[in-house]
Amino acid sequence: MSDIHHVGPIRFDSNRQSVRSLADLYRSGLLNLDPVFQRQSVWRQKQREHLIDSVFLGYPIPAIFLYKHIDESTGAMVFEVVDGKQRLETLFMFMGVMRGRFPVSLQLPNSDQPQRVAWSLLRNRKQQSRIEEYPLQVIQVEADLSDIIELFVRINSTGNALTPQEIRSAHFYQSPFLKTAKRLATRYESYLQHIGTIGAQQARRMKHIELLSELIYSAHIEGLANKKRVLDSAMHKDGLKGAQLSKAEKATTTGLNRLRSMFPGLSRAVRFHKISDFYSLAVAIQDLERNGFVLNNKKRNRLAWDILVAFSTGVDELAMRSRKLDFKSLSPREELFRQYLQAVREGSDTEANRRKRHDILCGLMKPIFERKDAKRMFSPEQRRVLWNSSHEPVCEECGRLLTWADFQADHIKPFAAGGKTTLKNAAILCAEHNRRKGKKLHRRIA
Repeated sequence: MSDIHHVGPIRFDSNRQSVRSLADLYRSGLLNLDPVFQRQSVWRQKQREHLIDSVFLGYPIPAIFLYKHIDESTGAMVFEVVDGKQRLETLFMFMGVMRGRFPVSLQLPNSDQPQRVAWSLLRNRKQQSRIEEYPLQVIQVEADLSDIIELFVRINSTGNALTPQEIRSAHFYQSPFLKTAKRLATRYESYLQHIGTIGAQQARRMKHIELLSELIYSAHIEGLANKKRVLDSAMHKDGLKGAQLSKAEKATTTGLNRLRSMFPGLSRAVRFHKISDFYSLAVAIQDLERNGFVLNNKKRNRLAWDILVAFSTGVDELAMRSRKLDFKSLSPREELFRQYLQAVREGSDTEANRRKRHDILCGLMKPIFERKDAKRMFSPEQRRVLWNSSHEPVCEECGRLLTWADFQADHIKPFAAGGKTTLKNAAILCAEHNRRKGKKLHRRIA
């Protein structure tokens, strides 16, 4: 017997179904635990064991919400789990309906003490019906998908509440922007976990996708993202996409790869592993890369890293002393630490705070690095002067006599290393040795 209701845009009915009947739906492919708007599993083992114990003892548990609709490709009635994924997943894992079996401490009939019980033992004792026949309260809803997603967000506003990124993922799952962010987040997840920026639990709650979303959008606008307003706008399916999205993705990838190679020592030992600090550092590297600074010089990178470590230590020391400190007596160096600390601590991670941190980090690093020449190729005039000024136009590597048709003007100090496109930094090379020099430099940089 079911009670049918139709309130506003959502039609729903309530009934009771056994765990067995829902397991049969799952086996037949008609019950989907992971619809597009769902989040990843966030329950710990203790939570799973507690649920099995509650069901075994007959305690009531919260209702399961299912989105009921017709599969257009098969014509079959299918069900998507709106709420109750963790509960159904736990029951199905314990029963062996899906992978991940686990034992539970249960007080079996005619037993003096609780014991660790697996599903096979429960069946041997003929107690499996206490799980299989348990009546679950099931609420089946029918509505437009946007209303179903809104219901998902509303239901999950308590308990293990959804993070802002999980809410955005639910609302904007079709967005090319979000799909790109998910792809890059997957690529860099192990790196972000290794340096301590993202923990395993944070990854399950999609915090790495949120971080990559912000970095991609920052690359797109060539500036600092407003954490809330910009992301919500960008993740609509008609938002950032196409060539602009591809360009932003490439800039984000380049910036993260550069950061990883520049600062291999980044870890939990310095504050820049934290999400807000890491975002600021990554965007600062994007800024330096975009403005043509030479970021592959190992000596300068080490110097930049030493400065960042010293700065991190200074900020941390100030944080420890801040309650006892008279800020009026700070030195200029300590004042810089205070400004950065305030930009991290002060309320939410606003655009103004991000701007303050960005300016401080760029101010620390920009003086260390050379800027590449704005002009990469030698002009026709420079080539003519170089040719006519040479007593004998031979390759400076192999000594082969060259003609005007086959000589190449080469940077003595490589352009990628900050070499200027001037006659003082020009040499005559044959095409083969110019190519070899480029490959050798590329290997050294890589």
